[in-house]
Amino acid sequence: MRETILNQAYNSVVAFVRAKHVEEIDEAYDYFWEEEDPADFLGGRPLELGFMNFEDWLVCDYRPGEAKGFIDRFIEDSRPDKEMAAVLEGLRTGSVFATRLIDVEGEKAMGRCVYPFADRKALVLDSLEGQFRRYQKHKNPGSSMADFLADETYAFNTIWVSCLNL
Repeated sequence: MRETILNQAYNSVVAFVRAKHVEEIDEAYDYFWEEEDPADFLGGRPLELGFMNFEDWLVCDYRPGEAKGFIDRFIEDSRPDKEMAAVLEGLRTGSVFATRLIDVEGEKAMGRCVYPFADRKALVLDSLEGQFRRYQKHKNPGSSMADFLADETYAFNTIWVSCLNL
């Protein structure tokens, strides 16, 4: 259920951007790929993953000039229901840990930018939670996940390397 809501939120914003902001997509594309054609240096699955990463960045992070981000524009234009609006708020403010960690219905869901490791999502989230609990216990009681990710950047490498070695 959580993943369905998250995918609906992403897909709704992407469709909105494609329909109403084509010129800004072109500008963002040039910026993201540094005016290169990604097909010149990527192919197959890596190219597909690169486009997914671009889409995630476009939806969640890109701010064209001084304009609002696309999530804010989508919310204003489409007036999504309360459930989708809550997920969109998480996308807009979610912490990034080689993915977006979004609170959906009181639990963490992973955004879709961790493509090769999607089948290990439970392992990644369990490892992350374990390191976060140790951080709270030994270093920063009462801290948030955002505090942990900002202070303990090593966590990214430790968890992903452990996934690669399985």
